[in-house]
Amino acid sequence: MDHLRNGGVPTQESVPDKNGEVMSYQKIYKSKEQNSDYIQHIVRLLTYLPGDVLLNYPFTSNLLYENGKFVAQIANAFKGFQHDFFKNFDSKWNLGNIPMLKEYVFVLKPEDRKVVNEVIEAFENEINPANLTKSCIHGDLNELNILAAPADGQGDIPMECKRYKFTGLIDFQDTTYSCAIYDLAINVAYLMIFTNLINQLDVPGHILAGYLSLQQLTEEEFSSLKVLLAGRLCQSLVYGAHTYYLDPTNDYVLHTAKTGWTLLHKFWAEPKDKLESRWKSITESYQLQK
Repeated sequence: MDHLRNGGVPTQESVPDKNGEVMSYQKIYKSKEQNSDYIQHIVRLLTYLPGDVLLNYPFTSNLLYENGKFVAQIANAFKGFQHDFFKNFDSKWNLGNIPMLKEYVFVLKPEDRKVVNEVIEAFENEINPANLTKSCIHGDLNELNILAAPADGQGDIPMECKRYKFTGLIDFQDTTYSCAIYDLAINVAYLMIFTNLINQLDVPGHILAGYLSLQQLTEEEFSSLKVLLAGRLCQSLVYGAHTYYLDPTNDYVLHTAKTGWTLLHKFWAEPKDKLESRWKSITESYQLQK
């Protein structure tokens, strides 16, 4: 968080305790009675970030474009960051671990299992992580981990024209040393799910337009996007379905399932060349506006 903040990305700052430590053990007592049982917890205090989670704003083309710029700012700010912890840390949520989904597809309906297996096969056959730019990445740039607020002085400007400032990035538990393109793909996949004001298949184009204004992609990175986007949709939907299978009271894990499965089927059925042509056309339209 300190490294990103020094690079211009708003993150929370650790507040040290009386002893100057940013984390400490604290006894949390089960009652106010003397000698009551207690549990020791690791406690830390972080500064407050203004704004609201991205999910609570309308996903207009303007918001998506500026979100793309923010993702590029994050990628730029991560450059130069190294820590020994990330030499070995990995997570099933790492986008490079899409093949791990094979262990979980048994919980899916046959039609959903079929498309997930196709995405896994495409990842194994078409994506070569060795050819993709490496960096530490946030790992979970979803609609609940990015904070934003409407830019000042806009008055009664129509919703679709409003501009936004991005005020925070939170939740670093999925940070890994991986492929830089994964952060962009993760972000686009989640915002596609929750977009209802424009065509979901156009979302990547608007986000790419903002991203490419600050950061470049290689041809192979751009070509990998369809599979990577579908892969993140699969991870979110499959792991959610599996967690719900284990605990049917946990409705939160179905957060993306309401519209996610329909999107995955529609997105995966669309030819790759048509999607890429569509996205390039959108990014070019922004360049013409400048």
